[in-house]
Amino acid sequence: MIAELKDIEKKIRKDIVSLCSHLPVIKLTQNDFRSGTYRIRKPGYYILKEDIIFSPNPDNDFMPRPDQKDYEDKPFSLGFFCAISIECRGVCIDLNGHILQQSREHALQQRFFACIDLASTPFLPGQGPGDFGSTISPGHMCWIKNGILGLSSHHGIHGNNASWILIEHLVIRDWEVAGIALNGSDHIVIRNVHIGPNRQDIPVMATYSSGRFLVQFTDRILSQYNSLLTPEQIQNLTLKRNRLVHQMNQVFNEVMQTGKTTNPLFQNKEGLIDGNIYGVLIHPPGIAINDFINNNFNGKFVEYVFLKNIRVSNVKGKVDEIVGLSLPDGKGVQFDTTQSVFQIEKVTDANGHYNGNALSDLQIALGSVRLSLLPSVPQGVFGKLNFTSDLIEWAQNPSLQLSNILSKDKYQYKCGGDSMFHLNKGNFGFRFDCITQGLLHKLIVDNLVNEGNLGSDICGPYLSSHDLQEHIGYRGADCTGFNFSRCSQIISSRLIAKTIVSRNGESRGVRFINSCSKLLFGRIIVSDIIAGSDSFIGTEHLSSRPVSYTGKLPNMIPSAIGIKLEDTFDKIKIKSWYVDKLFAPGNKISYWER
Repeated sequence: MIAELKDIEKKIRKDIVSLCSHLPVIKLTQNDFRSGTYRIRKPGYYILKEDIIFSPNPDNDFMPRPDQKDYEDKPFSLGFFCAISIECRGVCIDLNGHILQQSREHALQQRFFACIDLASTPFLPGQGPGDFGSTISPGHMCWIKNGILGLSSHHGIHGNNASWILIEHLVIRDWEVAGIALNGSDHIVIRNVHIGPNRQDIPVMATYSSGRFLVQFTDRILSQYNSLLTPEQIQNLTLKRNRLVHQMNQVFNEVMQTGKTTNPLFQNKEGLIDGNIYGVLIHPPGIAINDFINNNFNGKFVEYVFLKNIRVSNVKGKVDEIVGLSLPDGKGVQFDTTQSVFQIEKVTDANGHYNGNALSDLQIALGSVRLSLLPSVPQGVFGKLNFTSDLIEWAQNPSLQLSNILSKDKYQYKCGGDSMFHLNKGNFGFRFDCITQGLLHKLIVDNLVNEGNLGSDICGPYLSSHDLQEHIGYRGADCTGFNFSRCSQIISSRLIAKTIVSRNGESRGVRFINSCSKLLFGRIIVSDIIAGSDSFIGTEHLSSRPVSYTGKLPNMIPSAIGIKLEDTFDKIKIKSWYVDKLFAPGNKISYWER
């Protein structure tokens, strides 16, 4: 098997290099990025001739202008989602020793972004926080090499359904969510790449992104459906929209001057990303926002993955749990236009009354307008907005308490998710879901930290609260060097995980879940797995104040585990393993097998 896989790896590299070596050369300079994403729709050998700072259309709030025909497609409806998009077969991007990155201004204003995206759109049709179109043109036979991918508000390299991909000789740093994230790809070779450190001076929380997108939807409704609105609705929307914009403009100016903001609605005190993070994420088709691919998966596996000499180092985040309010049937949560959770816990005062802010006030106002216009206006006009009349009435009536809603139907708090109700799973050096047939050699995770707080107990001592949760309790505080889920037929010569730290959850060096099978590992080295505090003191969900570990769900006493085999598995062989230095108030287990 190993000889056959090596031959396939050589063929992938040979065929891509051979094709790209005969392509026409196109030289790229800063001027090519002045007005927006450089869309590659023709084969070519694209080479950077200078460092690139991506900061398009600053005179138009960094958004596409109406006269820019290249960006009138739906993928650009929420802004420039990448600096370079690869949308065809036969493309080499030679960074030529240069750096490609966002400007500080664009990184603040465009909160979903990849330096390079291996497709014409950031999401598969029907997925994502908005309507990104009904088609996708992924890259095929692509080579990315020789340079640095720098500041990015989401990814260094991102792609959906790309195939025959060669990525090598790169440094990927200052990203916020993932260094490399590939969904639904196959025939992947990644070699000689250093990923990290990630960005650790992020000035704002996810509320800033929510506000940016919410204003765009509000402006669209005020301009396109003005005739259907009453004067009172127009005035209310305009006032609340202007208040939010005023605060966000102040935040922008403050961040540009000082690197931080003092506005408590948007302020990121620690400077760390508030969602789950990944050094390398390889996943089947679709977004990796819910629980790990499980045993019932019958979709397309990721075939032929070859990773060699990759280091993920100095990566730190603080996963933030956002409590939501369900729909009347007890399922889902109530979202705004771009699937941002209405942060019910943060806008309820001690007496159960609504105590809003500039963001939630506009969310409620737009939710009220939606109910008045449906069904004469299609739901799609309001994106993902699904506020119920009960929620809106509570926010608009000072005499109502939240208990008035929670006592009706099956309304309940929903826990375990982030600001978009993506299931919190923690931080990962490498996350592999549904890979079949691959070779891994000398992959290293060094200094991976999750500063996330304990989970909220507002949902009670739950086994599961999030609708798509499969693992028990709150898992957002966990930290994992290598995570294999539903993987098969992989040979690895060496994995190294050291200094894996979770302040309030479980830390693991290497973890296997969901029926992994036929995996052969030559050597696994794990050291300095640190979980929680020996003083049995953690940090509370909302306030970060010190609290004692209780061991009661949804939280568990933090444990440190070197190698963990969960669920059922078949023919996982580790020839040699070494685990050293486990620190935790809970279990300290070198090798855990269910």
